[in-house]
Amino acid sequence: MDGQGAEMSEIVIRRSRVRRMLRFCIERFPPVPQLILVALLVISGMTMTVTLWAPAQAVDALPLDLWTVVVTLVGGGLFIFRLRVFDDVKDAETDRITAPERPIPRGLISEREADLLAAVLLVGEAAVFASVGSLALVWWSIAAIYTLGMRVEFGIGSWLDRHVLTYAVSHMVCLGLVLAALIGAGIEAMDMANGRHVLDVMASTGILLACVSAVLLGTGFELGRKFERYELAHGTLAWWALFMFPVGGIATMMLGIHNSYGTATLVTTGLIAIAAIAGGITMIIRRPRGSIDWPSHRTLRDTVEALPGIAGLGTYLT
Repeated sequence: MDGQGAEMSEIVIRRSRVRRMLRFCIERFPPVPQLILVALLVISGMTMTVTLWAPAQAVDALPLDLWTVVVTLVGGGLFIFRLRVFDDVKDAETDRITAPERPIPRGLISEREADLLAAVLLVGEAAVFASVGSLALVWWSIAAIYTLGMRVEFGIGSWLDRHVLTYAVSHMVCLGLVLAALIGAGIEAMDMANGRHVLDVMASTGILLACVSAVLLGTGFELGRKFERYELAHGTLAWWALFMFPVGGIATMMLGIHNSYGTATLVTTGLIAIAAIAGGITMIIRRPRGSIDWPSHRTLRDTVEALPGIAGLGTYLT
């Protein structure tokens, strides 16, 4: 009876762990909005294949493996979710003070369990991108290794904590790397590899500029997401950085894409970013460094967070 009781107890614990992890996944990665976001980013990245890799070919003349597209969507979703899990683990100590309602601080799952979940996601990503093809797999591998460095703050966490703008840029490099993997998947899906190796992807100036643009746009989004931290550390510079990173990302993308879609991007997202810069300058003039009480300025907080994201998503959607 004792042995059976211990076995039943172990089963209950395992079931409880699975339920808690599922609840964590749903809470930190709401399926509908997150899947829409991932689909937009993945499909836009794969679509860049036509614009940047083979612009002279008609889209309707290219073969398309829909299974590869679907599999890449799964892989992209796993990658983005793993970054969220890493963030929750890295921010756990801070969240215990500033956001105790989040899953790890309130004890829904432990940091060790979150790391275990991230490891499972990593294995799933590897299987997905390996099934797509070598171009996607190699670039995903580079991106995955980079994210593992992010998980341990590259061994210089204390230094990065004191240089928060450098922290933001260093952590967004992974977006440029994963975009290269998505473009590689697009090349595989449209059967345009033609025996070329992985370095040929970066040999394309347009693709290289697109990846740099992804880093700049992602940094703008990251600054908006945690702007209180950056404004407190850098003051006026943070306002300029918040809106210049998206503008730089849009401009870099424009350099790589010379067509009517690029012009549309400039009109739709460039004007938004310029308007945001004007708003930022107004705030700089009106308020000294660190004087904004962010919790009491919810509308301002929401606007600061939304504008860089709108600029980035507008660019990819266009």
